Amino acid sequence: MRDAGRSRFRALWDFSFLTGGETIGKLLGFIAFAYLARVLGPEKYGGIEVAFTLLSVFSLFVNFGLSPIGAREVAQNPEDKDHWAALMPGTRFMIVLVCVPAMCGVAAGMGLDREVRQLAWIMSLALIPLIWNQNWLLQGLERMGLVSVGQALRMATLVAGVLLLVRGPGDLLRVGLIEIVAAGVLASYFVFLQHRLKIPIRLSFDLKEISRLIRRGFSIGLSQVIWALNQYLSTLMVAFLLGGTAVAWFAAAHRIVNAIVGYSAIYHFNLFPAVAARLKESKAAFDDLIRPSFRVAAWGGIGIALAGTLAAERISVFVFGSEFRQAGLPMAVLMWCLPITLLAGHARWALIAIDEQRFVAIAHGCGVVTTILAGLLLIPRFGAVGASITMLASYTVVWLVAHVSGEFKIGRMPLAEIIRPGLLAAITIYAVSMLSGFSIPGIAGGLLFFAAVAPLVDRALIRDIQRISAIKSQPLS
Repeated sequence: MRDAGRSRFRALWDFSFLTGGETIGKLLGFIAFAYLARVLGPEKYGGIEVAFTLLSVFSLFVNFGLSPIGAREVAQNPEDKDHWAALMPGTRFMIVLVCVPAMCGVAAGMGLDREVRQLAWIMSLALIPLIWNQNWLLQGLERMGLVSVGQALRMATLVAGVLLLVRGPGDLLRVGLIEIVAAGVLASYFVFLQHRLKIPIRLSFDLKEISRLIRRGFSIGLSQVIWALNQYLSTLMVAFLLGGTAVAWFAAAHRIVNAIVGYSAIYHFNLFPAVAARLKESKAAFDDLIRPSFRVAAWGGIGIALAGTLAAERISVFVFGSEFRQAGLPMAVLMWCLPITLLAGHARWALIAIDEQRFVAIAHGCGVVTTILAGLLLIPRFGAVGASITMLASYTVVWLVAHVSGEFKIGRMPLAEIIRPGLLAAITIYAVSMLSGFSIPGIAGGLLFFAAVAPLVDRALIRDIQRISAIKSQPLS
């Protein structure tokens, strides 16, 4: 009976396993950054976030869409794995030669404090071990379980190094050295696995092959970089336009919210095969999936955003310490990026399923333009809260462009399902603020009220939760 139930709700089980591994990594990251916030203080912590943001963006340049190509080639032609195992790190080596000085140059041009610039320069060296991040090779050989071990080793190294070596604001630069070691541990792990798989460890510098590979990965890499700019540009704009503690307030809120928003990608990645199959069958089959999913995502995303909004200040203090109380309001605004991302994902992933991913890139590009324009207007005037509003506006524009594109290429997409959960959330926030002033009993009561009333005002909700949980077990007609 248990196996039958697991088979029936396969989508739910698959999502649970996927989020389990993701959660372990996020918890380790939270331990490291929560500790850094407490021992370094807000201003130094803001510098840490700027340096890690730059590293995240330039890490995508080092990869630049190469991993999916390598994984696909190895999966389709495993006899060529030795060739690709040498060409990929060789290509990345050439890209790193450009990215390390480029990251140093960007840090120098942002007007950062001298110590933060030095931290970014040190941390740029963590790009070098990415040459040997052979996770794509293991993916192509269907050894993905080994990849998660590597990421756990990297995060465990970061946490251990931070807890042992960082004691106060004077240890800021040590964080950069620890990140280099953590990246080296990850690279060493993949080199060890490659050796165990009897794949030669070498670099190929065939310039003709490298040029062809970069051209093949360009569109994917460009989309990844645009996506990263949507995620991180607001942090860099706060650092450039304001600096100081404003960076800490926004970056702390963003770190928590971004970790939660990441589960949206897992939700849609889990449903993607079913979405692709039903789009291939018929528009009616696709509607039978997308409408219940949209309803569940609307209620679930808005419910989580509601909880985060009500408890934002308490979460900030609990995670980062009492000095980060001012991160509460930016977090309350940013929390609404979750339902927007969840809902936008239906159009974005559907467009990918019909091989129209160029519209997804256009949507993210519009989001970047929105971030720049809104950020220049709002951040100097409203600080960290202005940055949060900027990011929320960017996410909203991405959703609207993707939604319109989806209706143009696929057909009418659901939208009205957001009205009831949105109104109920607004009523709950108003009631909690007026009746309890966001006290713990008031927050708990508000969330219980939302959860209890939801299936009453939307009687299709429970049915659609069951339908989405079982969607992978439903045969196509």
